[in-house]
Amino acid sequence: MPLMERFFFFLGRMLFPRQQDWQQTRSAKTFVCVVGFSLILALVVAKLLRVYYNHER
Repeated sequence: MPLMERFFFFLGRMLFPRQQDWQQTRSAKTFVCVVGFSLILALVVAKLLRVYYNHER
């Protein structure tokens, strides 16, 4: 089993223990994608706010 699949399997077991194995893996992949997208979006917004704030001075 590849490393990322093991990671998703483990994360699914921890976060979604009452689901079937394939649902745990799918839910873990969705969770990682949503968290990653949110972090990237937050960093972009923070950078834009920083540029806007420094431009006003």
